[in-house]
Amino acid sequence: SPLFAPRVVSRRSLSPKGPTPLVKHREAEIEVGTDKVKVRATPIARGPERDRLYEAHGDNFGAFRDYTKKTTRVIPVVVLERVP
Repeated sequence: SPLFAPRVVSRRSLSPKGPTPLVKHREAEIEVGTDKVKVRATPIARGPERDRLYEAHGDNFGAFRDYTKKTTRVIPVVVLERVP
């Protein structure tokens, strides 16, 4: 199950400069407070789930809504899930 339902909005994942590391290398270790947690990233590039998560992210970080006005591409969302 998702760890704290985390999501990362990845502005570079499909850009001409190349994907963000979490899209290219799906397993990673992140820090949550003082804990280190192994996670697997699942990119959600398009569709209703991506739209719902992006909207929820915009509720918390309003500046992300402005990014859609600056590009014609769809900005993917990356969901992080804990790896045992």
